[in-house]
Amino acid sequence: MTKENFEMLPIRPPEFRSAALFADNERLGLRSDDALHLAIAAHNALTLCTLDRRMHTAGAALGVMTLLI
Repeated sequence: MTKENFEMLPIRPPEFRSAALFADNERLGLRSDDALHLAIAAHNALTLCTLDRRMHTAGAALGVMTLLI
């Protein structure tokens, strides 16, 4: 199912830098893994689907498209 429906994206230095900035923003309250997912979505103009309300709220604050499912 994964190969048919998902594409693996490389994680490049710009995504790591953005994730560090996102995670460093105490107001957002993001963990490093959530920050990295948001950074990858932002750098690839993707919508991130999540069950996590905090990540969804942080995405909106950062201008990252998220979909709370």
